[in-house]
Amino acid sequence: MQVEIADAFVEAALGCVGTRFQAHGREPGKGLDCVGLVICAAHSVGVEIPDQEYVIGPGCDLFAAMTEGAGSVFVLGEMPLKRGDALTLRFPRMPFHAAIYVGGNRIVHAMVGRGVGLMCVDHSVLTRIQGVWRLP
Repeated sequence: MQVEIADAFVEAALGCVGTRFQAHGREPGKGLDCVGLVICAAHSVGVEIPDQEYVIGPGCDLFAAMTEGAGSVFVLGEMPLKRGDALTLRFPRMPFHAAIYVGGNRIVHAMVGRGVGLMCVDHSVLTRIQGVWRLP
């Protein structure tokens, strides 16, 4: 991913910090879920992802749409993570989850009860990564 695109993608996501969680939310400032956060950040850098309900998991439809629409590349296993990588993760008691790596061992994501915020990436988070996508 070009540095300026990665930075703009991350900055758009960081601009949503503080937005409340809303299931299937797609409106920054009003309500977002984890997929809505990725879609909104992608739209801000000109990556058009169809706005629909996505199933996040192996063969994730959201990131398949990113791959088709923007030529993103699936890079699971490539470490270290790079600023602007879109991630799918799996947490206990939760279906698959989407987040954006912002650098400095942090992700931005939307979670029930917390809204959009930052989270440190430690070993326990790294082991939960199911997929990593990088825009060109």
